[in-house]
Amino acid sequence: MSLAPTPLKTQERKPTLLDPTHPIVSPPSDNSTALFASLPSFAPPSLSNWLIAQVGAFLLWSPWLAPFVIQSIGVYAEFWIPAPTLWTVIGAMQNLLSAFWPHHGMAGALVWSMYALWIALGFNHLRRRPAIAFFLLALLLTPFIGEWLVSLRRPIFYDRTLIWTTIPLYLLLAFGLAPLRFRPSLFFMGVVALAAIQGASLREYYDNFQKEQWREAAAYVAQHVQEGDLILFNATWVQIPFDFYYKAYHLPTERRGVPVDLFDRGVLEPKMMEDDLPRLQSLVQNRKRVWLVYSHDWYTDPQKLIPTALEEKFRLLDRRLFYGVDLRLYGAP
Repeated sequence: MSLAPTPLKTQERKPTLLDPTHPIVSPPSDNSTALFASLPSFAPPSLSNWLIAQVGAFLLWSPWLAPFVIQSIGVYAEFWIPAPTLWTVIGAMQNLLSAFWPHHGMAGALVWSMYALWIALGFNHLRRRPAIAFFLLALLLTPFIGEWLVSLRRPIFYDRTLIWTTIPLYLLLAFGLAPLRFRPSLFFMGVVALAAIQGASLREYYDNFQKEQWREAAAYVAQHVQEGDLILFNATWVQIPFDFYYKAYHLPTERRGVPVDLFDRGVLEPKMMEDDLPRLQSLVQNRKRVWLVYSHDWYTDPQKLIPTALEEKFRLLDRRLFYGVDLRLYGAP
């Protein structure tokens, strides 16, 4: 009797991480979303847990509550921001998309139309996920509408306070580009167009944007100031940037604000009134030379009361115009 050969048992080999057939490194089969579908879902928090989280966040923020209330009262009393218009809102949106875009006319209209198209494509891409689209739209528009409504009573609309809305705005732009990933040429053109627009805006900012020349104004005063001189500031808060550079020269020059010294009146930008002229006259009494750092006078001294009062008592010895700063030196006649 012949015996059939017994086949050798081969030990089953388990795939390793280096094996391309391993499920972790092997590409998904047919459905590219299978991997994401297998991820565990996260349930929203309960109402009680959500309320506890809000109370915790408020307690963490509470040390800033008193300064916030004080500043809000001051802003409500009087503030320099003008009432917003439709063009103010449009300008704020343009700044969030591409501030300092250097071209206007047809080139500008083309760029803003491209952004509008990308945003529209973003909403179209999210048409099957309306909750996400509504959430992003609410995050984007609620701050604009809220500041606009508050500005009907007290203007507070300011594009810098809306910078955080670029998060939903840029997400909508990204969703607008997402469908083009299946068309590499169009996707590449879209990315290049975005980069070119932002590059042109950055170049305009670094080449042509002018900052207020507080460094140059402080340096000029430091070079020509004499013992016993007085430096006056028509907008009290502009003393902060001036002092930032002037203190580097270690000069004991007396510096005072008009109509009041910094923060003395409890108003962020106190205006010069005729009732403040006696204080100005007492400050310059028995002075031989007085420097006037004149800036943002369109709001703090619209009637030009300060230079008018100084010119009645002194003679204008020197005047230097820096960007954002009108520097004047008055002396005894």
